[in-house]
Amino acid sequence: MKNVRSYAFIGVILLTGLCILAAGLYYFNARARAFNLKPLVLIHAPLNRDQVEVGDGVLVHATARENAGLRRIELWVDGQLIDARDSAEETVTILTLSSHWNPTEAGTHVLIVRAISSGGVDGQASVILQVSAGGQGQAQTHTVQEGETAEAIAAQHDVSLEELSASNPGLASAAPGDEVVIPDDDPLPAQGGDVFTESDPPAAEGDAPNSENPFFANLMFLLSVFTSPGERIGLRVEVLELRTGAEFDSLHCYVSLADSSPIWFPDSDGDQTTDESFALLADGRWDVEPYLEGNSAPIIAWPENIPLPMNFSCVGITGGGTDALELGMVALSIPPEEWESAHSIEVDGENGPLFLEYRVSREEIPSRGIPIFLDPSMTSPTNVRLDPDHNSLRWDYNPDITRNPPEEPIDGFRIYLNDTLQWVEPADARQSWLPSEWFHPQCGASYRFEVTAFRVGFPDGPESYPDSAEIFTPLDGCIRQIEVLFHSLETFDLGGDGDPGDRDLNGDVGPPYGHFFANEWRTSFHVFYPGLKGGVDQMRGLFNNRLYDLGEIFADPAWRFDDAPHTIVDIPLEGVLEIGFHIMDNDWKTDDLICEAISTHRNFSHFDRWQEDVLLLSEDGRCQLTFSYGPALGSPVGTGLEGAEPAPYIRVEEIRVDRQNDQVQVRLHNTGSAAWPSKDLDVELQTRSGETIAAQTWPDFSIEVAGERILRFMDVEITSPYDGCVLIDPDDEVHELSVHHPVCPVLPDLTITDVRVDLSVEIGTLEVLFQNVGEGRVWDYPLCIRVDALEGSLRQLELICVPNVNMEPGESRLYT
Repeated sequence: MKNVRSYAFIGVILLTGLCILAAGLYYFNARARAFNLKPLVLIHAPLNRDQVEVGDGVLVHATARENAGLRRIELWVDGQLIDARDSAEETVTILTLSSHWNPTEAGTHVLIVRAISSGGVDGQASVILQVSAGGQGQAQTHTVQEGETAEAIAAQHDVSLEELSASNPGLASAAPGDEVVIPDDDPLPAQGGDVFTESDPPAAEGDAPNSENPFFANLMFLLSVFTSPGERIGLRVEVLELRTGAEFDSLHCYVSLADSSPIWFPDSDGDQTTDESFALLADGRWDVEPYLEGNSAPIIAWPENIPLPMNFSCVGITGGGTDALELGMVALSIPPEEWESAHSIEVDGENGPLFLEYRVSREEIPSRGIPIFLDPSMTSPTNVRLDPDHNSLRWDYNPDITRNPPEEPIDGFRIYLNDTLQWVEPADARQSWLPSEWFHPQCGASYRFEVTAFRVGFPDGPESYPDSAEIFTPLDGCIRQIEVLFHSLETFDLGGDGDPGDRDLNGDVGPPYGHFFANEWRTSFHVFYPGLKGGVDQMRGLFNNRLYDLGEIFADPAWRFDDAPHTIVDIPLEGVLEIGFHIMDNDWKTDDLICEAISTHRNFSHFDRWQEDVLLLSEDGRCQLTFSYGPALGSPVGTGLEGAEPAPYIRVEEIRVDRQNDQVQVRLHNTGSAAWPSKDLDVELQTRSGETIAAQTWPDFSIEVAGERILRFMDVEITSPYDGCVLIDPDDEVHELSVHHPVCPVLPDLTITDVRVDLSVEIGTLEVLFQNVGEGRVWDYPLCIRVDALEGSLRQLELICVPNVNMEPGESRLYT
C-alpha cells in the first residue's frame, strides 16, 4: 500500500513537471514570436529628464516601425492612457504620434509611448519629465462670461479647443466666473487619428504598459525552480561588415540587445536625437569600425548558457535628406555555441538588401556600467533630502521584500546634479557627502539633486526612476561675498626720499602712510612717530628691494594699522571687485607719492574659485602687492548655467621618488571650484607605457578648493630611471564630464659637453663637463660614467660614480 502511494505521488510530480514544461515551451515560443514582431518605438520629443512647469503644454512626438504592420500607437502618462491613434489598415509599417500633455502636478512623471503590431505584439519607449511648480502663478487666465462657450474662448486666445481642454480638466462644466487657464505653448494636435478629450477618453487596448500577466509571472517563478540561467558574463557584440545593395545619401541603424530599447548608431555625440550617419566607403560598404567594431563595440552582461537576442535594422536616407527608406530587420537569437566566431546574414527588404557580418565574443565585464534604459520595475530611492548642517544628501531605499519573484539586488546609487552624473555610492549607502559650494547656488539659479538605484551591466544596465531634491537661491537680495587676503608688499627702487628734513629715518623712504583696499573696504596705516624697534630717535621707513609681510607689520604697533589685512566684501549682481593700494611719503613740507595701483576684476568665473598669489605691480614699478581672493563661506557660487556647476578637479602637481625608502610622493592640488567631500580617492601608479605598478585607495579623502595634499605610495618597486606616472580615478568613477589622464614627471637629460684628460703627471686626471638639457631636475641622484679603455691598452674599464648629484634644468657641472 505504501508503494502505491509513493508511485502515485511520483506520478503527480511528473505530471506537474510536464505541465510546467509545456507551459514554458508555449511561453518561450510566444516570447520568440514577440521578439520577432516587436515594434520599434522612438520618442523624439520630449527628451529624457526634460524640465517643464505646471501648466506648460508638453509636445509629444514619437514614431513606431514594424515591417509586419502596425495597428495602434498610444501615449501613457503615469499609468493613464492620454492619447491614441489607430492605423487605417494593418499593413501600415510606420505610425506617427504627435500629441501633447499638460502637467497639472509637480514632481516626476513617466511618459510611455506604446505601439501594437498587427500581430498583437507591443513595443514601447519611455522618458522621465521633471515638472516644477515655478510657473503656475504666471499663467494667463480667462474669466468665463455668461453664455460664453469653450469654442469662443479658444478662438479669442488663438488656441485650439483641444489645447484649451488639455489645460483645463472639466472644461465642459465651467460656469460663469470660473477661471480658465490659457496654455502658453502652441503644441501640435494629434495627427492622422482621433483627438481625445476628457469627455471622450481613448479606450485602452490590453493592460497598461509594464504591467505583467500574473500567470506568466508565476510560471517564470516555477520555471526558475527547475531551470536556472548560468553565471552572467560579458559579451562583446561586434558588427564586422555592413553593406547595402542600394545607394543612399546616409545610413543609420538601430541596435537592440537582449530585448533592450533600440539605440541609434552611430552616436558619437551621445545624443540620440541628432541625425548621425555611417560614412560610405565603397561598393555599398559603410564604415562601422569607429562605433561597432573592436573596443568601440558594446558589451553586455548576459547568462553564459542563454542565447543572446539581437535586433538590427537600418534606415537609408535619399533625396537630399527628405526620404527615409527602411532596409528590413535582422532578428537573431545567437546561441552560446556560435559565440567567438564570425557569422553573416543577408535580408531582402522592400528598399534593397542588407548584409550584416557580426561576431559575439566573451569579454571581461568592465568595472562600471553605463545605463541606457530606465527600468520601471526597479524600486526607486525615496525621501531624497538635503542636509545643509552636515553637507550631505540623504535618501531612503525600501525594496519590496514580498515581491514574487524577489527583486534582484542593486549594485549602488548614482548621484546626479542637474542631470550630470557626479559619482556613485555603494548599495548600503543612504547618504552622500557633498561640497559645501553645492548648497549655495548662484543668484537666481537652482541645483537639482537626483538619486537613482542601478545594477551594473554593459551597455544595458538598468536604472530606477529618480527621486530628487532641489535648492534655490532667490534673485532678489542675492549678493556674492568675496574674501580678500593681502599677503605681502615688495619694494624695488623707491627713488629716494624727497624732503626728509632733520629726521633720523630708519629706511630709504618715509615715514610712509597709506592704505590697502577692496571695493569700499580699506585698512590704513600711518607711521609718524619713532618705531619701537628702530630706536627712540629714528622714524620707521621703507627700504628699497625688500619684501614686507603684511601680517607681520600689522602686528607691529609702529605701523599703526587700523584693521587686519583681510576682509570680506559684497559683490552685487553685475558688480566688480577692485583691489589696490595707495602709499605716500610723509615729507617735511610736501608729501610725495611712493607707489599706487588698482586692479579691477570682472571675470565672474574667477569668483567661483580661489585665485592664489595674484600680483599687482604699481605703474612706476616701485611696489608690488601679492594678494588672494575667492568665495567666502556660504556665498553663492557658480555661473548659474546648467552644466557649469562648481565641481572639484584634482590635479597632480608634482611626483617625487624616494629610492631609499621605496616611496613615491604625489602632491595634489584641487584646481576646481568645489571641494572634494570625503570621497574615496583611487590613484594608480603606472609606467609610461600604461602598465600598472601599484594601485591604492585613500578612503574618505577630502581636499578643499585650492587645497593641496601629499599622498605617499609605500613599498613600491620602481626600477631605474625611477620614473612613475600617476593617474587619478583610473576607472573614471567620478563626474562624467571630468576625465583624468596619466601625469608623468618631466625627466632630466644629462649629456657630456666636454672631456679633458691630463696624463702629464704620474696619476692622470679626467675632467668631465656635464649639462642637464632636459626639463626635469636631477634630485639627489648618483651620477655614474663608464670609462672605456683605448683599443690595445692594458687598462681595464672603469665605472666612476659621484653620489648625491643635484642639477637644475640647463645647469652644467664639472667633475674631476
